Amino acid sequence: PGALILALLRGIYRASDGKRIAGCGFTDARIDMDSLKGFMVRCAAKGYRFDFVIQEAMNAQTILETIASAGLATITRQNNGRIGVVWFAEDQPIEGVINMAAMRVGTQDGPLTTIASNFSVQYDLVRTADEFQLEFFDRDNEWTWQPMRVIAPGVDVPQRTSSENVRGVTTMAHAATIARFSMAQ
Repeated sequence: PGALILALLRGIYRASDGKRIAGCGFTDARIDMDSLKGFMVRCAAKGYRFDFVIQEAMNAQTILETIASAGLATITRQNNGRIGVVWFAEDQPIEGVINMAAMRVGTQDGPLTTIASNFSVQYDLVRTADEFQLEFFDRDNEWTWQPMRVIAPGVDVPQRTSSENVRGVTTMAHAATIARFSMAQ
């Protein structure tokens, strides 16, 4: 997925006349190469691929996000304007701590103001799915749509199933990773 993202960010050009026929046409100065290099290494190590034929109209952002999602990533725009990726990794922390006394906000020209008194947290207590079904196009099964089901821990008989079709994921192992990640959300 990382190499495809880089190719689309740079643009794909017709050999005969140099006209851009796909992608963004960005120079390398507008691309966060370090994040893409890291993402390419991770995708290779995990065996993540993106195999998909685009058959409908899609804007560049949608295509880039679709490709990035196959590697559990998303497209980012850095403060310096460069475009790159961030991805979920096993060694990332699973929780964070917010010190409300230290929360501050300010404007570019104005002073910092403490906002702890305005901070709130809302919990969504709606019952969520206890099973997730991911449909993927399986290259090992004659390129047919196949389901991958993941059941939440502690559930014997699922009552609420959430489902999604995924683009570009074409192996059972890759689909299982995406399905488990989605179920964990």
